Amino acid sequence: MNILAIIFEKFYRKIQSVIEYMRFYLKRIRYSKICQKYDLLHKGKHVIQNGFTVVIPLYSRIHHLDGILQSLIVSRSVAKIIVSNSNLSFKLSEKCHTRHSKLVFIDEPKKFGVGIRLVRAMESHATYYLSIDDDQFLTPQSIDALYSKLLENPGKPIGVKGGVLFEKNFHTTQPNKDTKIFPVTCLYGVYAFTHKHLEKAFRIAEENNIKISELNNGEDLLISLSGLDWPIVILANMFQPPDWNADFALHKSIKDFASDRYEIFKKILRSSAKKEFNDNF
Repeated sequence: MNILAIIFEKFYRKIQSVIEYMRFYLKRIRYSKICQKYDLLHKGKHVIQNGFTVVIPLYSRIHHLDGILQSLIVSRSVAKIIVSNSNLSFKLSEKCHTRHSKLVFIDEPKKFGVGIRLVRAMESHATYYLSIDDDQFLTPQSIDALYSKLLENPGKPIGVKGGVLFEKNFHTTQPNKDTKIFPVTCLYGVYAFTHKHLEKAFRIAEENNIKISELNNGEDLLISLSGLDWPIVILANMFQPPDWNADFALHKSIKDFASDRYEIFKKILRSSAKKEFNDNF
């Protein structure tokens, strides 16, 4: 009976996985149509001056990169896209089929942490930045909305995913059609920020002896806590592939990821750079 239960469980998981991927690919089809329609509507229009410099750190999910780039390429709010590849087993030009004048490929000389995104952002000397993980699909309209909201609220980093970090858990908070905008203690996945936020993040890291390029946990906290007040999340049209929660994902493959994250959060929050924060949480 136990053997039958094990076989049934494996079969059930396999069916669930197939269904998840079918849903994902249907979303990809809709997403591609949205990008194409946006491109047709904005054909011939120039990219917004001082548009986003986008940074994408990449290691395991090269198979999603062409899809993620689709909306970034057509968005009028995106001026430049930097993809940082820390996987030494391949070159980006060999695996990614997308080519565009906005696009900059960097094959890193060694395996860095995902914090390398902030280093490459700083090197670009841009005004506005958008950080996107390698498993986040965001429509061009949502990218434009993030850009507009950042211009309206330049003192606060802004994202589409975030939550409130507690000692033993992380309460995820995402806006809905009623709230549309919501304050959080930290952002993750997709977040927009200014050069002033980036400079402050580097100062906070230096104060706390944090080497940003080696970070695999907490670089988003540095940006989240670099504003004049708590960051905010806005309503956006986005989706993730099923492998966002795969065993190789950082939040699953790194031991004590959640508790370490909370300790980093406390460490940054206690720093002198954070004395002006409101205690809304």
